[in-house]
Amino acid sequence: MKKVLFATTALVMTAGVAAAEVSLSGDGRMGMVYDGDDLQFTSRARVKFTLTGESDSGLSFGGEFRVDHEDEDGSSASRGGAGHVYISGAYGKLSMGDIDSASEKANGDLHGVGLTGLGDINEFVYLTSDFESNDNPGALYEYTTGAFTAYASMMDAGDDYGFDGDNDTVWSIGGKYAASNYAFGLGYEAVDVDGFDLNQWTISGEGTFGQATVKAIYSDMDNDGVFDDVKQYGLSVMYDAGATDVSAFYKKDEYSFAGVDTGDADTWGIGAAYDLGGGATLKGGIVDSDYNADTIADFGVAFTF
Repeated sequence: MKKVLFATTALVMTAGVAAAEVSLSGDGRMGMVYDGDDLQFTSRARVKFTLTGESDSGLSFGGEFRVDHEDEDGSSASRGGAGHVYISGAYGKLSMGDIDSASEKANGDLHGVGLTGLGDINEFVYLTSDFESNDNPGALYEYTTGAFTAYASMMDAGDDYGFDGDNDTVWSIGGKYAASNYAFGLGYEAVDVDGFDLNQWTISGEGTFGQATVKAIYSDMDNDGVFDDVKQYGLSVMYDAGATDVSAFYKKDEYSFAGVDTGDADTWGIGAAYDLGGGATLKGGIVDSDYNADTIADFGVAFTF
């Protein structure tokens, strides 16, 4: 359980609000990264602000954002990001800001490895995620009934897709069924801008068998325009051995244009983590990918507060 970094501030208001709270938590890391050529230090400290409240009528609301300070490759920076706000009630939850798309919420990513994520190549590319900004936030709606959750999202791709600079809206839908030891997800995304269409189906399955959790994801992106069609698929395993966790993943990306193969890329990674207690964990990993010229690795200590 995360320890609170700063004393929780309780605010009692009168305009239809029963109570509100602001709390802080955080995480950090320090260690070394091998990029295939050089061994470098890496460090990061992150503070997360969580805001929650509830109205007299039982409507929940809140927000979350974080501030990061990171040092790597001889440079450092402090910045705020990953912010969103939400309202939630009997008819579901609506979030706006830096949010995942419906398809990404339903399917997620493969298990990652390492202290730093080593490029996060275990993550899948979703067409309609991560195009929001302060001026053009995304919106995500979630509704849960029993073990099933439905998702719907819209985002503004801005100049990321629109060649003419127009703010083109993209959308996604998804669903996830999660039982105690297994889960299945399905999502669809669509982008239609400036004479070319992109759409992507993604399906996933995850199951826990004793101390091992296995996850598989497959996605198929079809493009009517000038870009390659892309298929992504992969498998990951995480084994919980008490204080030690071991994880591994394999991911393959295949590219084709007009039905002709134009290339592919294989990535694999393996890592381990050892719980030191009190919020400190030793972590390390190795990743080899066709996207990188060399095998990369990291090792160090991660903290949660």
